[in-house]
Amino acid sequence: MNMSQFMKQSPYMKAAVSTMVLGLVTHIVSFASPYWLTHETGGNIGLWLNCVDTSCEGITSPPDWLRSAQALEVIGVATGLTALIVLLVTAFKQNYKQQQRKAPHVVMIVLSFLSAVFLQIAIAVIIKSNFTDGNASLSWALSVNILTVVLYGTTGIVLLIDVLHLVFHGESSKGTPTTKF
Repeated sequence: MNMSQFMKQSPYMKAAVSTMVLGLVTHIVSFASPYWLTHETGGNIGLWLNCVDTSCEGITSPPDWLRSAQALEVIGVATGLTALIVLLVTAFKQNYKQQQRKAPHVVMIVLSFLSAVFLQIAIAVIIKSNFTDGNASLSWALSVNILTVVLYGTTGIVLLIDVLHLVFHGESSKGTPTTKF
């Protein structure tokens, strides 16, 4: 990695890296946590585990709504991780020419927004099932996942602003000439 190359990036690119890293960390924390719902009997329900007191068991036969949420969350992790990899390669790549900047930006923007959409649908499925069944209340991991949606969406918006800045101003915020695309 070339830190000097990263320091030459626009403030938008630096902000996008920060929000995407934070988003992926919060996503992994909520993804792995067994605290999505708190059951009225005192147990906790996650995407993968049911826990009562200090004992946890894997969910062997998840209901359809949980299976859907699991699939959407896995897709969200994959798209979020892919967006972060493209973002880091773009931000730290040496000899990076401005005319090559359009394609990675489009990929990062699309993946950031797709990640947010997949997670938002998973959250909606879980909340809908909770209101239908009524046996559990929402817990902290679900709230952390909502924060992840905000962070992924913010990353997409910041990257979109970066692209628009390049297109309309033709130079980076550091004053270096760039090529319009």
